[in-house]
Parts: sequence; structure tokens; C-alpha cells
Amino acid sequence: MQFWTKLPTLQSNEIADELTRGGTALRFLGPEPAVGVSRQDLQKRLGRWLANQHGAQWRGLGYTQRQAR
Repeated sequence: MQFWTKLPTLQSNEIADELTRGGTALRFLGPEPAVGVSRQDLQKRLGRWLANQHGAQWRGLGYTQRQAR
């Protein structure tokens, strides 16, 4: 088993930067969406939208709905 004890050199950082710049210039290939959107973020936004819609629907009823005695 071999352990790396050296810190990355400036030259290796420059190579990594160059590869990164080259990769970002390419057109995206793969499933949509091209931007990173997590499942958790989508669920949170959908839940917030549903809660807002639900509240708006109840507020729109005004005082027309009353509880039966």
C-alpha cells in the first residue's frame, strides 16, 4: 500500500485548471436538466408550492364554509 505524502504542486494545479476550463467549454451531453438540481430541492419546492396552493384555495372560500354542529 502506497501513501501520498506530497502536497499537490503548482504545476499539477495548473493542469487541473486547464482541464476544468476545457471541460466547461464543451457542450453538455446527457440527460436533462443540465444544471444540478437535487431531488431534495425539488421535493422542498414542490411541497412549498402545494402548501401555498392549498392555503390560497382555503382563503378564497372566505366564510362560506362552516363546521356542522
